[in-house]
Amino acid sequence: MNNRIILFFVALALIFQSCYKDDTSGATRELSTIRIDLGINEGAIVDLNLNEEYLFSPTITQDRDLPLSYEWEVDHVILSTEKDFTYSGSRLGTYKARLKVSNEDGSTFHEFTIRVNSQYEEGLLILGEDATEEATLSFIPAANDGLIAQTPMENVDINSFAKSNPDNSLGKKPTDLAVRQLQIFVSSEEGGISMINYKTLGLEGVVRSPDFPDFKPVIMNIQDNLSRSSLILTRSGKIYSLATLEYIISNYANADTVRLDLMSQYVLDLNYTNNYYWDSKNSKLWNFRNIPVNTGDELRGQEIVSFFTASGRTHVLSVDKNDPTSFRKTVFPETIAETRTSPPDVLERHYFTNSNMTLNVQSKTLLDEYYLKLIYANGRDLYRYFYTTNTVPTSPFASLDIPGEITSLAKNEANKELYVGVYDPNATGLKGSVVVYDLETGAKKATFANIADKPIKLFYKIRK
Repeated sequence: MNNRIILFFVALALIFQSCYKDDTSGATRELSTIRIDLGINEGAIVDLNLNEEYLFSPTITQDRDLPLSYEWEVDHVILSTEKDFTYSGSRLGTYKARLKVSNEDGSTFHEFTIRVNSQYEEGLLILGEDATEEATLSFIPAANDGLIAQTPMENVDINSFAKSNPDNSLGKKPTDLAVRQLQIFVSSEEGGISMINYKTLGLEGVVRSPDFPDFKPVIMNIQDNLSRSSLILTRSGKIYSLATLEYIISNYANADTVRLDLMSQYVLDLNYTNNYYWDSKNSKLWNFRNIPVNTGDELRGQEIVSFFTASGRTHVLSVDKNDPTSFRKTVFPETIAETRTSPPDVLERHYFTNSNMTLNVQSKTLLDEYYLKLIYANGRDLYRYFYTTNTVPTSPFASLDIPGEITSLAKNEANKELYVGVYDPNATGLKGSVVVYDLETGAKKATFANIADKPIKLFYKIRK
């Protein structure tokens, strides 16, 4: 019995050996390897604008001329089996894609990413006010390297909001612009607060408050994070609370009896948002957070010139109400005080006389913590105050070389650009311009003349 089994396996081995020889005798060949040249590297990103079409036309080579098949897959769905493939970016987003090319010997893959962008993906938003006081929104797209200064004039998109929303309005007397996640908030005194899609600039909703006739928003302390409420300062100097998810306006109880000047800054710390406001009637700087605090009697008899919080310190520059040449710099901790009753800590007091103060309460200001300076504008001139010193500049670092006066400031620290909004009431047609300076050196880099309405607020929009 065992001998029969042995003979069976020997015979089976001979059969297999015979088959192998028959298969290879006179027919030995190498596999036909496929090579794909798609004109882009493996893993590269192909950027498209919304509704833009892109033709993929690969060059395929292989070791032998064998029949080929193709599969184009985008977002895990096979869209084509042809050699050439045209993709239309009809949906905003980022999608994994691959081309699979096969012959009878196997398959080769080329993987890449398709990113469908809005034409408003990254660049400078310009909230403007036209001759009828209507709010407008225009856009200067960033160049490929993110620099506005290198954007051609013909790429500027005028009245972007109107193009995306031909039947809607942002309201009259625009006042502020803020971003939270994937929404842009635009406020106007007569139009409430409009929510706009961050990618497309399409209108998504409007918050008005008929229950509060004095709700005319001027400054929105809206944080770009997951917080659910923000403080809104109105024309009357009263604060309201905006539920940024539910779009509900409500009274902010802690400010019911306080009327504030139309200036503010907010700073997010670990647990709370610090909201700073000036109360000129009582000469106090308020910080509305979990427990409202103020500077108490420390600034009694003072009128505000400017305030800001930087690097964990609150800086207040003020002037004596009875002597317009007598100034004071006071530095508090960021939170100002820990409780409602305890006096504020004062880290620094400095008194000085100046009969030619270039910084005043009407100055347009922009905080630049990286270079430890406050950039501000008066009329046609730009100044920079290095706030770790006690010296306020007497001469500008730059002055406009185009007609008009400065109405707004913004920056892009990543690319070291300073944006200056300019309004020329005597211009024909569009009266708003933007001048770009180097944020560090102050050197002028570009001018976009007469490309918008009066610039109320500039905002550099990053890619999200």
